[in-house]
Amino acid sequence: MGMDPKCADMNRGRQVIQEQALVAADGSVANVFVRLEGTFPATAVPREAVVIDQQSCVYAPRVVGLRVGQRLQIRNDDALLHNVHSSSASGNSFNVGQPAAGMVFEFTPKSPEVMVKLGCDLHRWMIAFVGVMSHPYFAVTDVKGQFRIAQVPPGTYAIKAWHEQFGERSLNVTVKPGATAQAEFSYAASR
Repeated sequence: MGMDPKCADMNRGRQVIQEQALVAADGSVANVFVRLEGTFPATAVPREAVVIDQQSCVYAPRVVGLRVGQRLQIRNDDALLHNVHSSSASGNSFNVGQPAAGMVFEFTPKSPEVMVKLGCDLHRWMIAFVGVMSHPYFAVTDVKGQFRIAQVPPGTYAIKAWHEQFGERSLNVTVKPGATAQAEFSYAASR
């Protein structure tokens, strides 16, 4: 963060953790976007916005998911200029400046996409990812590597896990009426 003295000052005395590969001592991986694939009944899009904050020159959270038609809010909590730039292959592109604290940019994605990458053109280490889905059956793993996808209709589905560094994994899961199904993904250890 020394490339921007204001970012360095905001983080002085703190160890900033780059969450690219947030792996716990037991091997659990956070920030994995998990989603079901299949045909699902139509459901209402949440009215609440999904929020990503720019705090002390870091995006928080690093990985989020939302529905097509749901609002994404990107807030600048820093008293300095950030530029939010999305990289999209499916029409979910934007590039906006936020020169002051308290500014909020709002975007409503138009098509499903795994994943939309966000970056700040001024602070290259600032990266976040947004999974945009047409249905509500997705989640992001927590710091314990756990996730929960609720109210899944009974059936057999492909379930996919995406991680920015470790890639994508897939398996099948069968959901029975009134029962809980479990899925466990693993990534090979590497240097």
